[in-house]
Amino acid sequence: MNLSKMAENKPGKLYIGTSGFSNSSWKGIFYPEKTKSADFLAYYATQFNCSEINSSFYNFPLAKTVEKWNDVTPDDFAFCAKLHRSITHFGRLKTPEPKLEEFINRFAPMQKKLKQILVQLPPSLKFEPEIVEAFYDALKPYQSEYNFAVEGRHLSWFTDESFYLMRENNVTHVIGDAGKFYVGYQEVTTNTSYIRMHGRIKLFASSYTHEELDEYAHLIAEYLREGLEVFLFFNNTMYEAALENAFYIREKIKGLLK
Repeated sequence: MNLSKMAENKPGKLYIGTSGFSNSSWKGIFYPEKTKSADFLAYYATQFNCSEINSSFYNFPLAKTVEKWNDVTPDDFAFCAKLHRSITHFGRLKTPEPKLEEFINRFAPMQKKLKQILVQLPPSLKFEPEIVEAFYDALKPYQSEYNFAVEGRHLSWFTDESFYLMRENNVTHVIGDAGKFYVGYQEVTTNTSYIRMHGRIKLFASSYTHEELDEYAHLIAEYLREGLEVFLFFNNTMYEAALENAFYIREKIKGLLK
């Protein structure tokens, strides 16, 4: 694939982090033992340059919460917020406008740091062109300021027609790695690659081997050389695997780019 058609031929930006930062079981392993939960993000931001926000899938965040997230992180820190389930799971992408507007308004205090809005879909949601086109049309008023990435989990999302609509509407395809649980396809539809590592043997828990991570490191290094912006998140956060995997692949990619 000639990626340079979608990205300028200059080194791309790499963002690596975990799917969330509020895991209390990481105290003493990642966070210093005496760190208060209110200070987790400030410390996290000294180790990683981005984080997914999973809590926004369940609840619309309070303005004061978003303001704090913005205030305790560096200017070049990135957030990727998961779109609320009222749109993706309950509404199943139909008539998203009211909730979408509310969701985006909640994140206004961190506009520049909100690099991607993650549209994670349920495995039962099939790709239906008319519904998807209408959903993408609903995104258009916000796309001058926000980027959207879609993680389809039903096989019907991994088709030429689906990828074509993503490209036509400047929507990023999410590469989801979850082993046998659902298939991910290494397809690029914008000048961004968004990769989520969920764990292959046990979802949200299993660690990746160095060999498995090395494969992704080579792929990501290629993307970066072609000028793509890459977001890589480890969602195997139940234990410390996400941390170990993230630190390992970051160093591996650095070595490949020397």
